[in-house]
This record gives sequence, structure tokens and C-alpha cells, in this order.
Amino acid sequence: MKRDSLFAIRYLIPKQLARVIVVSLRRVRRLRRWWYKIAFELQAIGSLESFSCKSGLKLHVPVRLGDGAGTLIIGDNVTFGYCDAPRMGNGAILLQPRSPNACIQIGDGTYVSNNVSIVAMNSVQIGQNCLIGDMVGIFDCDFHDLDPVKRHTDVGRTGPVNIENGVWLGSRVMVLRGVTIGENSVIGTGSVVTRSIPANVVAAGNPAKELRKL
Repeated sequence: MKRDSLFAIRYLIPKQLARVIVVSLRRVRRLRRWWYKIAFELQAIGSLESFSCKSGLKLHVPVRLGDGAGTLIIGDNVTFGYCDAPRMGNGAILLQPRSPNACIQIGDGTYVSNNVSIVAMNSVQIGQNCLIGDMVGIFDCDFHDLDPVKRHTDVGRTGPVNIENGVWLGSRVMVLRGVTIGENSVIGTGSVVTRSIPANVVAAGNPAKELRKL
């Protein structure tokens, strides 16, 4: 910003007017969060087989279900989106139990950052007080079969994903089918988790491996 612009903002806008603008912006943000929550709950009620959401839900970005058809369970005081985190576009989060029998469950106090995708054909379970960084992907299936004949019609292999209490997934982590991540473990930025990780360790890499114990 040019020096003249900075001078104008600092000295020519009265302090009271500046405060009014700040308060107005806060009210707009609150209204936007309210709308995100209403739109999300309407989607869930209208499209999912089953939807349960306890109190204290906070949405700082839009949350969409796509063609979700299964069960979604959200615990107490879960937060979706973080204003200060990196984001692509509006930072929208995808929660998608794709089949009627699929279930995504997110435990109490878990915090999910921007542009996260969680897709289940079977089951994705996320425990309490987890931290899910921006651009994380959690998938319980391959989405396409390896066989070229079936590649456009079959989702391939599936396996339930279980992320236990207190896990921290760093930015841009990928968690793939059939994986369990043990309680309190930390997965480093950009890692691809293709096999289960024990509790109370730091793991990173592609594929993610245990680096040290906590």
C-alpha cells in the first residue's frame, strides 16, 4: 500500500468511523457463519440417510456434502474452518458419506481447517479433540478399480479409517483406506498415510513412517 493511502487511513478516517466499520465487518462475518450453518444443516437433513449434530457447532467456511447419501455424526463443539489458515477459494470443506451405508463420525472438540475433504464409502471415524490441518484428504476407498475394464464403474478396494482421540494431522496430509492412527499421534505436513500408525508417535513421509515417540 502506498504511503499516501496509509496516511489517509490513519489520519483522515475518524476513529469513531473506523470503529463502526470494524463492528460492521464483525457482524457481517457472524451473519455469514450463521448462513453457512443453516445451509449445511439443510443439506444434511435433505440428502443424508441419517444426520446427528450436537451443540456448539461452528462454521467459518462453507461445508458441503456433494452427493452424500449415508450417515453423518458430529459431536459437541466441533469447528469447521479457520480464518487465518491458507485457503483455496472460499475454503469449503467436503464431508461426503457416499453410499447409503457409509458413515462419517467426528468426535467432540475436533477442529477441521480449510479445504479439507473427508469421503467414505464405508466408514471414517475421527475421535475427540483432533486437529485436522488445511488441505487434508481422508478417504476410505481407492475410488477406481485397478482393472481397466472396471475402472469407470467400480470404487476399488475399501477399508475403514479410524483416527483416534487427540491426533494432529498437519497441512496437506493424505490418509488412505484401511488406516488407523493411534491416540495423540502427529502426522507431519505433506505425509501420505498408507498404513496404520501407533499411538503417541510423530510420523511423516510418503509413505508415512514413525520418526520418534512423544
